[in-house]
Amino acid sequence: MITIWDLIAKEIPDETILRAFDQMIFALNSKIKGIYWVKELRRPRDGVPAWGLLGGTEISEIYVSVRCDKEEAIKTLIHELTHYLFDYLNDATSEKLVRQIERLLWRRFSEQQRELLWDYLVRAPTIEKYE
Repeated sequence: MITIWDLIAKEIPDETILRAFDQMIFALNSKIKGIYWVKELRRPRDGVPAWGLLGGTEISEIYVSVRCDKEEAIKTLIHELTHYLFDYLNDATSEKLVRQIERLLWRRFSEQQRELLWDYLVRAPTIEKYE
């Protein structure tokens, strides 16, 4: 299992990035119950429009705004999966760290890895609102 410390070290080996990707794919295949495009996605706590949310009854669904283009949607999926994999990073104070991890993984994932993540998004249904 990859730890947060593995992803904030100065030098991050390719194997660590690969492990992070593998854990995301594992989560998508066996833990995440659904991915949804949402026409009107807003944060529940304040109603502010959002790019993505991790939610659902068991915090196992990912919601992505239809306003996202392909690149932004993949980044959003990486971001929400980071919240899922590191469940202790689910408060407002950890958002900056999650964004840093998201940017790092986006840069280090290959085009093929990004396309595989996109495949999960392409198959996702669209809903009107996150509730």
